[in-house]
Amino acid sequence: MFYVYLIKSEKSNFFYKGFCKDLEKRLQQHNNGSTKSNKAYAPFYVLYYEKCPSIKEAVLLTLVLIVILVGIAIAVGITIFSNSAYQANIQAITVELQTFRARAAEYWMLPPGMGGAGQDLTRIEDVDGLPMYLGFSTSAGKTVQTYVFDSANAEYHYDGCTDAELSILALGKEAKGDKFPFISMTYDMMTNETKIDISSAESFATAETDGN
Repeated sequence: MFYVYLIKSEKSNFFYKGFCKDLEKRLQQHNNGSTKSNKAYAPFYVLYYEKCPSIKEAVLLTLVLIVILVGIAIAVGITIFSNSAYQANIQAITVELQTFRARAAEYWMLPPGMGGAGQDLTRIEDVDGLPMYLGFSTSAGKTVQTYVFDSANAEYHYDGCTDAELSILALGKEAKGDKFPFISMTYDMMTNETKIDISSAESFATAETDGN
């Protein structure tokens, strides 16, 4: 049995989702700072959880948590998303990142004979395998090979995969002033934990300079 969960920081509007086998123990780990990616936002409380009989169902359920997050935001009066084009762009990018996450989980679980990694770290870190499976293509005219995916909402850069932790960067297409939404997602395929950071930048180059 697995628990898909959504937790919220008690001191900010930071949300975090994942799944585990022992929800009570996992919440304690988040609150005592064991999870490095979100320990700065502790303590947390559980906003939502759902039991799943298999890991496959748990992975799929995490894809709908963004929808649940919107509903919760409305219920508690948090204006996370607005009708502005800029905020709508952020929402669209977040949804697309969740699609990449689902595809990465699929690649991790899929046997090598079917084009996946078969939960083999040496395969998941293959230079071309994962980015190509996610739909990225190499960007021409660059001295350093870059994997890029372009949609109507954003340009996505494959930022690598180390120890089964995938990193993707996204630069939106709706500006607010001279900056665009800049969103990074990290997804740990071994723990199924996801972290999304939202900021703004003029370009990928300035985002790297600013330390985003």
